[in-house]
Amino acid sequence: MEKPNSWIAHVEAFVDSARATNQQVALSSLFAASVDAIAVLVHKDLLTLEGLVIEMEQYLTTSDHVIRARGILLLAEVLSHLLEKPLDSRTVSSLVEFFTSKLEDWQALHGALIGCLALLKRTKKFGMVESNDAKSLAESFLRNVQVQSLAVRDRKLCFEVIQRLLDVYPQAVVELGDDLVYGICEAIDEEKDPRCLMLTFSLVGTLGRLFPDPSGPLGNFSSDVFDILSRYFPIYFTHPKGDGLDITRDDLSKALMDAFSSSPLFEPFVIPLLLEKLSSSLPSAKLDSLKYLNSCMPHYGADKVVKHSQVIWSNLKDVIFNLSPHRSSLSTYGSDGDMDSELMHVILIFVSILSYAVKGLQVLATFPEIYSPVSEATYEDILVMLMSIITRRNKETYLWELSLKALVQIGLWIENAHDSAKAISYNKLVIQRIVSMLQPNDSTISLSLKLVAISEISSIDLYLLTIVQAFEEAIVSNLRACFEGNLKSSGVLVPLLQCYSNQVLPRCHTCGNFNDIAVQVAVSIWNQIEYVAVFRSAILMKDVLDQVMMTMKHLVAGCTEENQFLILQKACSSLPKTFLIAESLPCALSQLEGFQCIQDTTLMSCRDEWVFSLFGSVVIALRPQTPLVNVKILLNLFVVLLLKGNMPAAQALASMVNKWPADVNKSEVSYSLDQAIEEILKSCLWTSESSSNFIDRDSCFQKYVVLGLAWIGKGLLMRGHEKLKEIAMLLLKCLVAGKNVDITLFQQHENGSKDVGQDASSHLATFAADAFHVLLSDSEDCLNKKFHATIRPLYKQRFFSSMLPILLSSIKESDPSSKTVVLYRAFGHVISDTPLAAVVGEAKKIVPTLADALAMLSLDILNKDMIYSLLLVVSGILMDDNGKAIVLENVHTIISLLIKLISYPHLMIVRETAIQCLVAISALPYARIYPYRPQVFRAVSTALDDRKRVVRQEAVRCRQAWSGWIP
Repeated sequence: MEKPNSWIAHVEAFVDSARATNQQVALSSLFAASVDAIAVLVHKDLLTLEGLVIEMEQYLTTSDHVIRARGILLLAEVLSHLLEKPLDSRTVSSLVEFFTSKLEDWQALHGALIGCLALLKRTKKFGMVESNDAKSLAESFLRNVQVQSLAVRDRKLCFEVIQRLLDVYPQAVVELGDDLVYGICEAIDEEKDPRCLMLTFSLVGTLGRLFPDPSGPLGNFSSDVFDILSRYFPIYFTHPKGDGLDITRDDLSKALMDAFSSSPLFEPFVIPLLLEKLSSSLPSAKLDSLKYLNSCMPHYGADKVVKHSQVIWSNLKDVIFNLSPHRSSLSTYGSDGDMDSELMHVILIFVSILSYAVKGLQVLATFPEIYSPVSEATYEDILVMLMSIITRRNKETYLWELSLKALVQIGLWIENAHDSAKAISYNKLVIQRIVSMLQPNDSTISLSLKLVAISEISSIDLYLLTIVQAFEEAIVSNLRACFEGNLKSSGVLVPLLQCYSNQVLPRCHTCGNFNDIAVQVAVSIWNQIEYVAVFRSAILMKDVLDQVMMTMKHLVAGCTEENQFLILQKACSSLPKTFLIAESLPCALSQLEGFQCIQDTTLMSCRDEWVFSLFGSVVIALRPQTPLVNVKILLNLFVVLLLKGNMPAAQALASMVNKWPADVNKSEVSYSLDQAIEEILKSCLWTSESSSNFIDRDSCFQKYVVLGLAWIGKGLLMRGHEKLKEIAMLLLKCLVAGKNVDITLFQQHENGSKDVGQDASSHLATFAADAFHVLLSDSEDCLNKKFHATIRPLYKQRFFSSMLPILLSSIKESDPSSKTVVLYRAFGHVISDTPLAAVVGEAKKIVPTLADALAMLSLDILNKDMIYSLLLVVSGILMDDNGKAIVLENVHTIISLLIKLISYPHLMIVRETAIQCLVAISALPYARIYPYRPQVFRAVSTALDDRKRVVRQEAVRCRQAWSGWIP
């Protein structure tokens, strides 16, 4: 701790005139230490500020100007370190009075400015300067300080003091009136330093906000202020990059633009200047003029800009249409090596100029009618001009996007302003032209651009219904063409439906007409299917069917229960009558022999496949409260369809059991969920008498049954129903039945080889292993919040906790000589699809088996995606403090495995992630992982030659991480 009088030595060291003048640079750190030491003493109340001032009196008042300047500077620097030191108002006022008086002492001005700024930065919580003291300080500053005669560092301090006065004490300094504005003009005149210019432009902007009155001080000096600012436009900035300035030309230009637009009082001077520069042959001046116009016009207001409207309009047209002089200037470039880069730079400037011209058109088009600077005919010309950019094939996508945004903003303004006259023109020239682009014979621009344009325009609620109707017509016409065998229409229908579902439909919720729109479109789709008895196309068009199904789900999901029931009734009426005649359907296992080894396309016609898949989509998206008719028949129908390979039917079954009412008495369902599950499992899918026979059944049949079980189990799992255990046990039985599966058989099955000579149980076990992925993964197709699924919190974690011991036990008990690939596959699905936090909590149990699973599964290319998922689990464990300890216990196995995966040939991201895991391992205790450095370096050296750049980058990073220990 400092001795009571030791601070005096710090004062003497700081103000020593010889050292201050001769060795200032060398001793700057010593001076800083002296300031810090004194400030700490004051802050800890070991030294009072009054005591410091009293002891320093001889230094503060001496006739030796060098010592006096150093003394004042020391006091100022100490105050700068005490911004959060509470001071009473008397002390603050005394200090302000002292430093204000020192503004007259030009030889000590640097310290006085620092002291004033330090006091002005104080906040109310710790004791701030009073308004009357701030006013006195400002008066003294304006009277005594000649800013432009000072060095750069002092000019910068001056501008900071003025800015602080304007920001914190506006009421006090406003009273100075003309003296304040004149003094600021005098201070900023002829400023050239970029750092100071940033502050001067900000000062002018603040003046514009403080003095808005045309008859006020700024109004009296507005021409003088503009005369000072105009000398800097356009900004010409030549400072080299290595000069240490963190200021760019764009920064200066933006600050000057803000100053120009800060007050309408500058309008008589700024607009003519900008229009003059707009006709410049210099592209940068033209670009800046457009930027500044775009910024200034909204701030000046319509009443100010109206008198310049004709000139603005004329100049904007010139910018857009008269580019040939600038283009011809490209020929002046030489043919040296810089030709290409210079040419590209000029082209980019032209694109930017056009973009700001488009913004200018937008501003003109959104003036209120009574202030509009353009006539109705000119307004329509603007819309036509913007639409010509939209409908023209143009490689300049940036200009196209800006034109579209301008049209959208104009439409939104019309909607908010309720301008009926402009709305009529907008509808005629923009909306009708936009929606006409959806017609089949329109070939103006690409389909993707059409959809972008119409989806953006749909954000205008005023025209949303028109756009929705156009979409409906386009969807229906293209759907009919697909049914008639026009495959070209399928390429149009898929993106059309994607845009409608993802962009347009969500906006219908805001306009309040969603239910009417959704019912109408859904019924129209069903009508088209009813009208076509036989599809002329023999191709299923699965991509089209998938997208129509997703659209149907979105339509149904957004409706109320009453409207959902209407769509459901329409869907039921469209089903083939033969499926609804009987009270029950053939469902015994023995009656399903005809379904064996028959592909789904041969079981049903294309039309039937569409009908049943769309019907399943309707059921998937229903709310739990929406009543279902003939529930038993629907269950049996979906079971039969499931066994024919119709996955939407399996998902519909899963949705039904997930949303099944808990209280049967309060619903229209005649029996409980337990009874429904028993009906599905016992009567349709599985009986104890046939289960052993089932293992020997055809692989197609096995696949459909197991996937059906998985989806139904998922529905039960998400709602937390006890019947899930029964399905889980059935899947485990299938899994264990084929645990001794040869990997080559698994590969042959996935490659489509025949069943002859193969173990049927191998396929069953593989299907059962993949069923765990269905159970735990998130699905976009069904059983999610969008489609009103019942979701119990932490359902994945609970399933993980119950299944992990069983899977680990099965793996442990399996024959070591056998290849338990399916058990590892199931294990991989369970831990990779479970939230990482739950997995990390069981890391001690998981890590050894996880390493074995990676080693086993990496032998087969078909497991490459799972390898990546498991590596993410390893990475998550390495990021956890407890997980690191578990990794250390198995560090040899894990490092050896990761080294092998560095050269994994089948998936680049596996190699990248394996290297990232090694980087994480490098942070583990040195003694445990040091022995593996040579192996890691050899493997990483190989990765440095990887064909993928991202892998090479990670290899360099890994090598650096493992080399960090080298002394």
